[in-house]
Amino acid sequence: MLKIICNHTWYKLKIYPGLFFMPKLFFSSRRRFPAHGLRHFVALISLLSTGFLLFIFLMIILTGGAGAFDYTDASGAYGTQDSNSKEREPLKTSADSGPFLCAPAADHALRVAQSKRANLQDVPWVFAADATNSDVTPQQTARSQHEMLLSGNSKVESRYSQALSGACSHDRVRGRGPRIIQAGFFPALPEKSAWFARLAERIFICLTAIGTVRPLIVSALAIYASYSGRLSFGAVTGKKDADEFVATTFVSVLVPAYNEAKVIEASVRRLLESTGVSLEVIVIDDGSKDGTAAVVERFFAHDPRVRLIVQDNGGKASALNHGLAMSRGEIIVALDADTQFEPDTVSRLVSWFVCENIGAVAGNTKVGNCHNAVTLWQTVEYVTSQNLERVAFSSLGAMMVVPGAAGAWRRDALLEVGGYPEDTLAEDQDVTIALHSAGWKVIYDPEAVAWTEAPETFRDLIKQRLRWAYGTVQCLLKYRSLCFSRKAPGIAWIGLPQAWFFQIAFAIISPLIDVIMICSLVFSGISFFREEYLMPWLLPDKVLFCFATMLLIEIICGSIAYRLEPREQRLQTLPFLAQRFVYRQSMYLVVLKSLYMRFRTLPMGWGKLQRSGISVRPDLL
Repeated sequence: MLKIICNHTWYKLKIYPGLFFMPKLFFSSRRRFPAHGLRHFVALISLLSTGFLLFIFLMIILTGGAGAFDYTDASGAYGTQDSNSKEREPLKTSADSGPFLCAPAADHALRVAQSKRANLQDVPWVFAADATNSDVTPQQTARSQHEMLLSGNSKVESRYSQALSGACSHDRVRGRGPRIIQAGFFPALPEKSAWFARLAERIFICLTAIGTVRPLIVSALAIYASYSGRLSFGAVTGKKDADEFVATTFVSVLVPAYNEAKVIEASVRRLLESTGVSLEVIVIDDGSKDGTAAVVERFFAHDPRVRLIVQDNGGKASALNHGLAMSRGEIIVALDADTQFEPDTVSRLVSWFVCENIGAVAGNTKVGNCHNAVTLWQTVEYVTSQNLERVAFSSLGAMMVVPGAAGAWRRDALLEVGGYPEDTLAEDQDVTIALHSAGWKVIYDPEAVAWTEAPETFRDLIKQRLRWAYGTVQCLLKYRSLCFSRKAPGIAWIGLPQAWFFQIAFAIISPLIDVIMICSLVFSGISFFREEYLMPWLLPDKVLFCFATMLLIEIICGSIAYRLEPREQRLQTLPFLAQRFVYRQSMYLVVLKSLYMRFRTLPMGWGKLQRSGISVRPDLL
């Protein structure tokens, strides 16, 4: 249908086995969208429609046959009842006399069903009824799919009339009593446990739906921003010629360092190889104990472009503010000591400031030491999560952070907000939000590439992410009142709320998806051998379908992220899936620990990581 509406080759649809429709654009040659605004709108709507259809499809599958927790009635001669009521009026039919299935007959039918369970596996629905007050309990039943106490299906009745021992003498078996329980594919729950079953099912459905729809929306926004040209230099700056601005602008590059002797020499050397820009490199040694300052003096004492500042240990923000006070440039570029810029990265970052309302520009941070599982997971995360979200939210004025590993700032903008804040650990995120609230524009440039050395051990990774999460919590609490402000609608109404929900709240409750899936598989396996359901509300078919659907959509969105990312070829599916089952759960625990530390007011410092000195791609050596 979308192909007929759009009628363009770049909207050709590719069908995924019976379920999904995605534009073929991402799996064919890279093309630019036509310049017409209506086509941009159709491109966005097509992706959002895809996500909406997937969501509706998932909801239909999840709720279409899920009546396990409701007391319902049979069709036809069984009459009707209020679905909100557990009590039932006696049933009335056109035939007022005849045999009813009473307790002895029900017991006999149950014994016959148990003895012939191999022949009763295709019974779709089972209705347990009792003319007396002695209801048949779930403990009396065998495996749920083998139950047959009463059936409202005349075809099934005729096939199994012998199993009911002559109780079926009318066109339909009629039950009369206080309750008819729709058992579905598993026994009915005890009344006191039904609320927990409903709660667990609804939580699982909601979390799965959220985890399914959000990646599609972010991917759609990123596609729209990338292919519509909204993030192109000409669209943002009004096609101003930036070459003269870059050539005549003096740039100060700040490199805060704490025990970075292994990597500082390579980082500074790459900066000095920058092309098309006049710059100074200011290294701020924040009380290092490994001879970082000595390394800088030994290699760069003869170069007037390099300046060294040594101070007592005061933290990264303190070091940056010291460097800012000593700098002379109109534009400030800040990077971590383990980060290495490409020759044109500085000039690309600076060129955006030809537009006077731009206060900061974020670069594209990539992992340069990808040689083990931990760094490979981070490589996938940078592409499929951090950078993709920057593309999507930058187009809405809602980008939350200009990374400390690669960012440029207008000096006047930094001074206006008071420099780098020293009361939070995430000083880069803090100052980014402050610039938004002050009315400055924040941009992301995916072509301004910087290669960073990611943590190589799981211990160092947890230490780094704990610092990030702790700083994020600090920033969200610090700027919580901004959510009700109209000064910066992008960050106030999109950036901060989504950070609260997805980075904090969702990280707290989303492990329930994995817990429910694991419990479903474990208890279903046990139930299979014990021939009874231990936890009947955990249906493995439903859980696995939801989880598989969510994984498939995440893989599709990951492929989109790699397609939009410069210099990336294709999604590495195996590491991506491994990340989903190991890495992500660890990040949830990090968020929980950061919340605990924040509300216990426990201190955190630099969080120094072990360095190997490998932080660059081989083709840049």
